[in-house]
Amino acid sequence: MKLLKQYFYSHQAELDALNLENQGIVVHVSSKHSHSLGGLVTGAFSVGLWVVFDHQFNDAQSFIADDSFEVKDGFTAEELANLKVEFQTESSTLLNHFIVCALFGLFTFGAITTSIICYFW
Repeated sequence: MKLLKQYFYSHQAELDALNLENQGIVVHVSSKHSHSLGGLVTGAFSVGLWVVFDHQFNDAQSFIADDSFEVKDGFTAEELANLKVEFQTESSTLLNHFIVCALFGLFTFGAITTSIICYFW
């Protein structure tokens, strides 16, 4: 994942992201939620436009500079849809794994704490 450009206005970053996605380039806009709350509060004075796949970076850079540039390494609409489904599945699996591990850790901590309290009581 490579940073393509930083923006002071998230609206422009979102427009460029949409244009790139229409060309089959997978992107991510970072810090848009923090930026919307205000830089003085969150420290996010800009948002970043990231190209998710490194092999698409040069195409993205060229397209941002000149929107008549023909993207060579873009995904088809079907491939993009499949990628989104795959990312959502992986995210859900990772989140579920994290929750199970966190609950196991809390349970273990509670059991150890209870054992120590009972031992000294």
